[in-house]
Amino acid sequence: PGQPPPAEEDNEDDPELTWNGSAMLNVQLNIDMGRSATGLRAAQLDAAAAADDRNGVASAVAQQVVSAWLDVRTARARVALVEGQIATNSSLLELTEARFMSSESRGLDVLQQKQQLAATRALLPQAEQLRRMREVQLATLLGRDPGAPGLPTDAGLPKLPARPGV
Repeated sequence: PGQPPPAEEDNEDDPELTWNGSAMLNVQLNIDMGRSATGLRAAQLDAAAAADDRNGVASAVAQQVVSAWLDVRTARARVALVEGQIATNSSLLELTEARFMSSESRGLDVLQQKQQLAATRALLPQAEQLRRMREVQLATLLGRDPGAPGLPTDAGLPKLPARPGV
C-alpha cells in the first residue's frame, strides 16, 4: 500500500497516482468424520427415551387411578354395610322392645340392643369420611374438581384424561 505504480512513461511525472490493494482468503474445511450421523442417532435415542419415560409415567398414573378407584369402591361398600347394619340393629331394637312389652325379654336385652345400635351409628361418620377422602384422592388423580368429582356410582371405572403428547 502506498507504493507508486510501476513506472510507465505517461505517469512518471504524476506524484498523486498510487496503487492500493488488499486480498483476503478465508477457507473453512469441515471434516465431519461421522459426527452428524452420531448426533442424529443420539437425538433419536433421546426422543425414544422421552417417549418411554412418558409411557412409564402414564402407566404409573393408570395404576394409581385403578388403586384409588378400588379404594373408593371399598369405602362405598363399607358405608353401605354400616347403613345396612344400622337398619338391621334398628329392626332388632324394635323387635326386642316389642318382646319386652310382652314380657318375653328382659330390660337388659333392650339396653344392650340400644347400645349396639348406638355403636353402629357411631361407625357411619367415620365410614363416610373415609369414602369422601378416597373420592377426593381419585378426583385429584383424574384432574377433576374434588368438590364435585362426578365419579360413577356403578362398578365401572372412571374415564381417564387424555394421554399427554410429547
